[in-house]
Amino acid sequence: MKAKKYNNRVYLSGAITHDPNYKQAFEVAEDYFLGNGFEVVNPAKSFKEDSYEDYMRKSLQELSLCGSICYVNDTTTSKGAFIERLNAEALGLMRIFTPYKTTSEE
Repeated sequence: MKAKKYNNRVYLSGAITHDPNYKQAFEVAEDYFLGNGFEVVNPAKSFKEDSYEDYMRKSLQELSLCGSICYVNDTTTSKGAFIERLNAEALGLMRIFTPYKTTSEE
């Protein structure tokens, strides 16, 4: 069986709007995956779209080119992360969960 073309590419997903510490969460995950030889799509750092709709279009386009998705924080409050999760499931991406604290635990 031939390996998937995008197996080494991981998309970072998580709440941005409702998590004041999102930059740190995304950065820690990015550093971990880069240090382990993965190509990383970090939308918290690399996307500069003007509108939410354009941001989501870019997110879903990049997500479709990945072999896995990593949830870097509590995604239950994020509409965008929910949409990314549904798309990742439809594409059959491997799901990776990181331990995180919700804002109510801090």
